[in-house]
Amino acid sequence: MNRFRTVLLSLLLVVLLLGGAVGFLRYMQATRPVVAAKEGVEQSWPVTVATARYGDVQPLLHLYGQIVAGREISLRARVGGEIVGLGPNMAEGGVIGKGGLVLQIDRADYEAVVQEARARLTEARARLAELQASAVAEEAALAEDKRMLALRERNADRARRLQKGGTGSLKASDLAEMDLARQRQAMTIRRKGLEAARARIDQQKARLKQLASALKRAERDLRRTRLTAPAAGFLRDVRAQIGQRVNAGEAVATLIDASALEVNFYLPEADYGRIVKAEGRLMGRRATVLWRTGEQVRKLQAQVVRIASSIDPTRGGFAFYARLEAPLPEDLRPGGFVEIALPDRRYEAVLDLPDAAFYPDADSRDGGVVYAVAEGRLVPRRMRLIGRSGDRVFLQGEAAEGEMILTTRFVEAGAGIRVEVRP
Repeated sequence: MNRFRTVLLSLLLVVLLLGGAVGFLRYMQATRPVVAAKEGVEQSWPVTVATARYGDVQPLLHLYGQIVAGREISLRARVGGEIVGLGPNMAEGGVIGKGGLVLQIDRADYEAVVQEARARLTEARARLAELQASAVAEEAALAEDKRMLALRERNADRARRLQKGGTGSLKASDLAEMDLARQRQAMTIRRKGLEAARARIDQQKARLKQLASALKRAERDLRRTRLTAPAAGFLRDVRAQIGQRVNAGEAVATLIDASALEVNFYLPEADYGRIVKAEGRLMGRRATVLWRTGEQVRKLQAQVVRIASSIDPTRGGFAFYARLEAPLPEDLRPGGFVEIALPDRRYEAVLDLPDAAFYPDADSRDGGVVYAVAEGRLVPRRMRLIGRSGDRVFLQGEAAEGEMILTTRFVEAGAGIRVEVRP
């Protein structure tokens, strides 16, 4: 009996607890405060803007290149012999001025050749003078022979007249004719002798020219024993030493012309095509070259002078050479890496904006919109993409001069969106 009462009391307690919990829940629902519904607040996006200004723009292409030697001169011994002297800077990397000494070859043998050539020329000139004097004597003798021939002709003519007239003998006439014949023969011999003398003079004059040429060559070879730099620059591949014997034409060093340094750089095909299409050519265009050495930046000027003879398909562009202009740093050497700022094509009457300002159409290559900010809201303006450079776009279209153009890019941008311009 007591056990049944205990169970009954437990059940009654559970029922009371459940009923109390339900009652308390209904009381809380009935007495909760009622919150009145509020209208939705329109979101305003913080943005930055740029003022629309149309004008001519010529952006810069930022490229990279390398310093190269525009002219390398192989310094070669011009005559053979023993090296007896070297220039003070005849060493790897040595700086040498135009006309500076490279090397000196022993002059002794070449001086002897010059002296012998001069002696032969002097002898030949004396021989020419002798022949000319002999020819003068022959000419004088020929003149005398002509005078004697005239006398013999008159004597023979007189003897013929006397013999015809009966007052002169036949013998006297024959003797006169014989004297005339001998004189004519003597005249012929004299003329031939004079012609031979004149021929010998011509031969000697030709000989003089040969000897004079030989002397010039000997003097030239003597001068060539001193090898000098044809241009100012610096040396590499130096192979000459004092006491070394060299042959004519043997290379002793390479001279890099310091006034002909160039920059070799690659221009992408798209950039090259754009510039050529707009302006016809790239040659002659000026560029700024930045050479960085540590924290120091040196600015140089250059001019595009030529395009490489072949296209490297692995680089995807065209190789160009730009000639550096003086003055150049003394320590500038081939192999240095540089940056090149090359002017791109000129765009006329365009709007220059950050790339983020332009929203291109999905189905158009160059169409799209920018958003003007008017009374705190975005207003679309149709624009056409004229060109790009880095993170800048060049546009033409509906945007009016002086309008504030959205430059902050966000997904929700669209017509009528409320924005707040931030500095």
